[in-house]
Amino acid sequence: MEIFVMHEVPLIFEDLIKLENQIPFFILETLYNSLEPYKFDLKDIAVDLLRKLDPAGSSRRIKMKNNLKAHHLLHLFYQIILYNDPKLPEESRNDVLELFKGKSHTKDQLYYRVIAIDQFSNFNTEYLENEDHRHDDSAPQNEKVSNWMRSAVELQEAGIKFVAKEGCSLFDVSFRDGGVLEIPTLRIFERTIPMLRNLIAFEQCYPGTSKHVTYFADLMDSLIDTLRDVNVLQDAGILKIGLNNQEEVAHLFNRLCRHVFYNNGRSYLGSVYRNVNQYCDSKCHRWRASLVREKFSSPWAIISLLVAFILLVLTFLQTFYTMFAYHHPPSP
Repeated sequence: MEIFVMHEVPLIFEDLIKLENQIPFFILETLYNSLEPYKFDLKDIAVDLLRKLDPAGSSRRIKMKNNLKAHHLLHLFYQIILYNDPKLPEESRNDVLELFKGKSHTKDQLYYRVIAIDQFSNFNTEYLENEDHRHDDSAPQNEKVSNWMRSAVELQEAGIKFVAKEGCSLFDVSFRDGGVLEIPTLRIFERTIPMLRNLIAFEQCYPGTSKHVTYFADLMDSLIDTLRDVNVLQDAGILKIGLNNQEEVAHLFNRLCRHVFYNNGRSYLGSVYRNVNQYCDSKCHRWRASLVREKFSSPWAIISLLVAFILLVLTFLQTFYTMFAYHHPPSP
């Protein structure tokens, strides 16, 4: 390991978590344990390094359980991203437990699973990256997206306020009273989209996953259509972009979930979708948002409205006293 500069280790791990590069974790442990100088547990080392790749930038430490085993590094990274989220439903946490129980898969089963992943990955990564593809309308009816979300600009125009969450799980999305949509801060670098793409591909080829990464990516794809949407989320602190070309961010998210099939009716974000859409469909909220946007969009507009109100009050008082003096003239 001395041949690597320490700040380059995360870059190496980014390559190691690619779906097509996965090999069974017990092989890595066997190779690692053959090195006499290193007596630390390989899983603990991998967890400490992989959690630094968390796109939400969470500083939380993962408490690994003794009865959980990673089948490969991408599997372990998926656990880091998903398992320790306290906001996930209990059934979803149980699904993750089932994925990582050592007794769930023999070494032979792991071997054939890894071979299947390798055969799938070359097709899947090229398929996801091909920008000329569109969603397949021949997908089964129950696999088509049933929920939808307006873009960030449209939500803002409807009165939705975006608030960034720091230091929490990537999936901790919530909608509060008053039209506040809270989304964890997402750091966008060159490695972020390929990382999400590999996690999505893993969810596609590994049965039993809860597809939380897919659902979150679909939410971001819905929110981001153009550069204006990117700017709205960036101004709110939800997106922290480390790319030179910000227009590329919208393009990357728009093709992230292409040809990815899932049942959006089971999304953990279902209640968020429903509440946001109900808020936007309310005429009262739309009128209030339109009034604020058109009449209170700048300090000068507020000052002008205040001056107009004062003039209206003075005009009313002048008219009142004129009529009062006319109907009640002073006695001679």
